Amino acid sequence: MDFSGRMVVDTGANVTILRQDLAQQLGVKILRTPPCVTLQTVKGDKIPIIGKMHITIKFGNVLYGHTVFVAEITDIFILGLDFLTKHNFVIDFENNVLRSNSEDVALFQLGAVEREPCHRITCKSDITIPARIEMLVRGAAEKSQNFRHGLTEFPDSENFPKGVLVVLPHW
Repeated sequence: MDFSGRMVVDTGANVTILRQDLAQQLGVKILRTPPCVTLQTVKGDKIPIIGKMHITIKFGNVLYGHTVFVAEITDIFILGLDFLTKHNFVIDFENNVLRSNSEDVALFQLGAVEREPCHRITCKSDITIPARIEMLVRGAAEKSQNFRHGLTEFPDSENFPKGVLVVLPHW
């Protein structure tokens, strides 16, 4: 069975994940994993892995074989960093495209509302983030409420003081 649909491209996901109901519809054998094997979400929640399977993902006219994890997730399909790096995909945020060797795929459309590229976010409380740790921190946009999620990056040290993080809109 072939499936055509939208997927979430998630550079924060180390692995590619297929929702269980879709995996079963594809008719490909699921290699079961022990119940102790889990995925950890960005919030720290654990999601049990049902198994893994080898599927073929098509971009344009090119087919990519890839092993994906099967789990009970909300999204139908999460394309993770493992796939992107293995097959040399590049995300072009300026043009909102996912670049492959064969073609560019539009990541999302901004719609009619013009969005500001930068927002000042204020933390709701003082917090220290340990080195090499990712965490969710509550904050509030000082001006615009025209975005839903933020992506933090360490800025270059020449233009920003030490300890400042930049929050990028993530639609």
